[in-house]
Amino acid sequence: MKVSLSVMVAVAALASSPATARDWPTAGGWVIAETAGGCGVTLEYEGAGETRLTILAGVDRSVTLVATNGNWSAERDRQYPVALLFDESVFQADAVGVEVSYRKGLAVELDASALDVFARSRSLKIMRDTVLVDSLQLNGSGAATAVLRRCLIHVTAVKAAEDREKARLAHIPKDPFALPPATGTAGLAATRPVPRGNPGSWVTQDDYPAAALREERRGTTIAKLAVGTDGRVAGCTVQESSGSPDLDDAFCKNVQRRARYSPAMDAGGRPTAGEIIMRHTWSPPAH
Repeated sequence: MKVSLSVMVAVAALASSPATARDWPTAGGWVIAETAGGCGVTLEYEGAGETRLTILAGVDRSVTLVATNGNWSAERDRQYPVALLFDESVFQADAVGVEVSYRKGLAVELDASALDVFARSRSLKIMRDTVLVDSLQLNGSGAATAVLRRCLIHVTAVKAAEDREKARLAHIPKDPFALPPATGTAGLAATRPVPRGNPGSWVTQDDYPAAALREERRGTTIAKLAVGTDGRVAGCTVQESSGSPDLDDAFCKNVQRRARYSPAMDAGGRPTAGEIIMRHTWSPPAH
């Protein structure tokens, strides 16, 4: 699995939380907290270096595991092939070296099914080639995941409300008393397109290409969308492929068919063409 920018975004979220974040109760000894765009559960272990394990889940269904320790010397941004052994479930992945506060360690992007595996597992072993990085007990992971899911529902609802409010006000210029743009500046976007409705409904599991679903292919499609003045997607250019052209094509096809935006506004407060980056993680449903 290729390490994407979403891993670094998730790790950055560990250092901050939204100003309006709710306080969530601990569950099974795990600390639950809101992050920018999702929620996370964290447990700190006693022992050499005091390993800290965090599972971050995003409203976009992304899942990132972060393990850090005060004694480790993992190099920041370096890739490390690792195996994560959750009881009987094994995830092979490319981890990336990270540093959170004074601790160094690894961050691994996983598919959405990993959250269910984490919830029912009692232990985790992290292997780097044949070297055991750490062996951790996951007591209370089920209770922690239950609160994490409630947190995600809350964050998703808050984000949807914020998006609706932005869309409602998108046609109002930031400064209605500003002077008109000078000659030659008309058409320059002063605001970006804003989604109307729930972007999560634009591409769903029902859109999985039959062959990709049968072969249980997965991956993340990241694309640049060209949004016209009518708020419709006029073009879709894949920036980072999922690794399967049919998955990328299905993403673009359905986004162009279903997506609706409040268009970008130019410096004079007039609708204009704009661009926006959108990502979708393809993950076959668990059997």
